[in-house]
Amino acid sequence: MRTDGPERGTEGRPDAAALSALIDVLEDLIKVHDALIAAAERKRASLTAGEVPALEQAVAEEMALVRLAEQLEARRAEAVGRWAAATGRGNAAPRTLQDLIERLAPGEARTRLEGARAALRDRIARLRAANEINQALIAFSLSSIEALIKLYAGAGEGAGYAPPGREVPRDGGALFDGRA
Repeated sequence: MRTDGPERGTEGRPDAAALSALIDVLEDLIKVHDALIAAAERKRASLTAGEVPALEQAVAEEMALVRLAEQLEARRAEAVGRWAAATGRGNAAPRTLQDLIERLAPGEARTRLEGARAALRDRIARLRAANEINQALIAFSLSSIEALIKLYAGAGEGAGYAPPGREVPRDGGALFDGRA
């Protein structure tokens, strides 16, 4: 069992301060991911309703949240680096949150980190699922638009009916005459 992490009564230690900063950043990342999930849900609603202004607003909000998540990720990396320096690990900083958790002695900090890690993983999975649904909706919308464009432009084959015994002309003629 490793005992190089903070235990109760070590609040003044540099490694405890670094872990506290890391936990704060992880909690902020969880909040940002909650907001990203809400934005993805608003995006889905605006996609299904065909509300372009609402979609634009959700995308703009999402982009701002992604930039915030990137800043928090940089802060997370700094906090891990500070913890590694405070514990004498220097360049041997843990590469993942799980690696860091495994290096900690059982205690409140480890429990909080495990909880934050689980919550963040859950939010990431939920966000991934919401984004996959939105991606499928967008792909369907684009294919529908392409089909309509082909239909109106005449790229579709056999777009129409012919009298019995006659074949529909397939000369690429448009459904509507654009010269009118």
